Amino acid sequence: MNEKELNNLEDLKVYSESAGGLYLRNSAKEVALNTIQQIVNSYQEKTHIELISLCAKLSENLAMFKLLTGVPEQIESIKKLFEEENQEQ
Repeated sequence: MNEKELNNLEDLKVYSESAGGLYLRNSAKEVALNTIQQIVNSYQEKTHIELISLCAKLSENLAMFKLLTGVPEQIESIKKLFEEENQEQ
């Protein structure tokens, strides 16, 4: 991880806290919850392909939610690593 990637993460943090980012985060969360509910309520009637499709949909929305909510922790961890590297040099 370099400074440019850290700057990109900081930009993503700003976006995730904006109105558009909050909307996207809430939408991803809602879609993930609805998909879980759909899987739980109808997994016995679904075909193998339909279950794979629902799981892929769930995975993508959870990844988006995780991306938009986990940025501050990632930035903090990276900054600590940079500090440790600078102290060793």
